[in-house]
Amino acid sequence: MAEAQKVQRSEEVRRSIPHSSSGQGPHSRRTDVSFPSEGILVRFDGATKIPQGCATGFVGFSCDGNIIFAVGKFYQGISDAYISELLAIRDAMKWCLTHNFFTVVFCGDSQLVIKDVTLKKTSHSRAGAILEEVHSLLSSFLSVSCLFAPRSFNRAAHVVAKQALLSGVRLHTDYRSLLVSFL
Repeated sequence: MAEAQKVQRSEEVRRSIPHSSSGQGPHSRRTDVSFPSEGILVRFDGATKIPQGCATGFVGFSCDGNIIFAVGKFYQGISDAYISELLAIRDAMKWCLTHNFFTVVFCGDSQLVIKDVTLKKTSHSRAGAILEEVHSLLSSFLSVSCLFAPRSFNRAAHVVAKQALLSGVRLHTDYRSLLVSFL
């Protein structure tokens, strides 16, 4: 990759990484941008297509903007956009915990999901069990923030989710090469 492209990509990633500020609690919906001072940033997204199902995608970035991981997962028969977004943050949380990432900023483009997760809202709908699991996973992190990011800043996760949906592969754990050509 040419040096100018690296700098441009690095600047794009830097501008797209929100941070939480003190006084707002562990879960925030801020959209200002800067690198987290420690830990990683994980962007997540869900994609649906009737009647196939839904897919989740999440991409982990180091503090310097490098992609650490890019994972997609397909769920057959689920066609609800809200549930696909909830599954995406849940899958991302489980992945981070399994791979010993305990200081994480999660960013997604669904305001409703971020609101329900950060306010620890409960639901009696089909999504209730997934939401409860997400709330439970939050306590396993040393430091965690869940932030809203506009769709334009969530392209990497969107590309991974769409590719997982198109491929129909149950779990694919390395979409990094796809993102290198995309970014």
